[in-house]
Amino acid sequence: KTIETGQASLEAQRQSLATQQEQMESLKSQGDIPAYNSRVTSYNRAVASYNALREQVREQINTYNDTVEKRNAIALEERELTKALSASGLPAEQ
Repeated sequence: KTIETGQASLEAQRQSLATQQEQMESLKSQGDIPAYNSRVTSYNRAVASYNALREQVREQINTYNDTVEKRNAIALEERELTKALSASGLPAEQ
C-alpha cells in the first residue's frame, strides 16, 4: 500500500469507528445495555485493526522520510563534488 492509500483507509476506518461509537453511546444512554454489550467486541476488533494500520502507515512515513533524507544527502554530495571538479578544471562527467 502507498502512504496515501493507507491514510485514506485510516480516515474511512476512523469515520466508521466514530459512527459505531455514537451508536453504542446512544444505546448505553437509552439503557439498552445488552445491545451495547453485543457491539463491544466488534468495536474493539475494529479499533485494533485501525491501530495496526495506523502503525503500518507511520512506519511507511518514517521509511519515506529516511529515504528522502538519504537521497538529499547524496544529491548534496554530488553537487559539491561537481562544483569541486568544475573549480579544478576537470570534467564533471567521464
